[in-house]
Amino acid sequence: MTTKTFLITGVSSGLGRAFAVAALDAGHTATGSVIRSAPRPPRLSG
Repeated sequence: MTTKTFLITGVSSGLGRAFAVAALDAGHTATGSVIRSAPRPPRLSG
């Protein structure tokens, strides 16, 4: 098997995270980036 390296954006959640997990589970190398490293504050209502 040929090992591939992936650069994946948005790995903190959603599709980006799913792609990163799938790549790692398949034995590939993944480098990821995120916009926010801390949880988003709750939205204000009103």
